[in-house]
Amino acid sequence: MIDFPFNDLDRLEQEEDDLPSIPPFPSIFKPKVTPNEREEFIFDLAHHKVNQLSNAGVFAMAVDQMCSILKNESEERLCEIAPAILIKKDKRKHEKAKGF
Repeated sequence: MIDFPFNDLDRLEQEEDDLPSIPPFPSIFKPKVTPNEREEFIFDLAHHKVNQLSNAGVFAMAVDQMCSILKNESEERLCEIAPAILIKKDKRKHEKAKGF
């Protein structure tokens, strides 16, 4: 029988135990990053990512952000800040068109 490295399970387990431990989520930050440093890094990363977007991508992102902000508002508040053109009239007040 050919001796493959995988035949000796005890040896494999021992080699596995001898490996250095790797953190489950390696961090690019120093162990003690301050909240200000983290905020600055996030801003720089966001700036870099937005610079790579097309105009359509920037517009889509802005609309998505505005939707996130507005979804927490009440219906009354939404009607207050909406332009008149977006307020839908009650269709029941209109008369039906009469035929010939």
